[in-house]
Amino acid sequence: MASRGGPAHALSRDDHWPRWRTAVAFAAAAFVLHWAWETAHGVAYVETDMPLLDRLWHCLPMAVVDTAWSGAVVLVGIIASRSLRRPWLTWAVGVAAGALTATWVEHAALQSGRWTYNARMPILPVIEVGLWPVLQMSLLPPIALLMAAKFSRTWSRYASVSAPWGSSQRGEGAERRQRIR
Repeated sequence: MASRGGPAHALSRDDHWPRWRTAVAFAAAAFVLHWAWETAHGVAYVETDMPLLDRLWHCLPMAVVDTAWSGAVVLVGIIASRSLRRPWLTWAVGVAAGALTATWVEHAALQSGRWTYNARMPILPVIEVGLWPVLQMSLLPPIALLMAAKFSRTWSRYASVSAPWGSSQRGEGAERRQRIR
C-alpha cells in the first residue's frame, strides 16, 4: 500500500505499531542499557571512581549522549543494509561503526585529557584504548535494537487483537477479540 504517492512501507498508516513507537522503544532500551553500562564501568575511569549513587547521577548525561550515538550507529547500519539489499549488514555495519567510532572518541578524549583510565580498565593492545567503551558501542546498539523489535512485535500483536482503533470497520476489533477467546 503506497501512501502519499511514495513507495509502500513495511508499516503503513493502518498498522497498529508505527515506526516512531519502535524508535521510542529503541531509545528507551538504549538509554537504560547505556546508563547501566556507564555506571558499572565508571570505576575504570579516574573521574568517575566514586560511590554508586554519585556515579549514577554523574553518568546520566553520558547515557543520553550514548543513546543518541547508538541511534546514529544503528541508522548507519540500516542505511547500508537497505542500499546494498543485505539485511544482515544492519548488524555488521552497526557493530563495526560502533567499534570504530568508540575507538576514535576514546583516542580523542585521552589525548585531550578529557578523561583518564585507572588500573581497572583493560586496554586493547594495538589500538591502546579501553576495552569497555569499545564493547559498549559495539554491543549495546544492536541489543537495544533487538529489544525494541521484540517489544514492537509483542505490542503490535496485542494491539491488533484488543484495539478497535486499528480496525477498518467499527466493531471489527470486538469480533476479532471474540474469535481469539
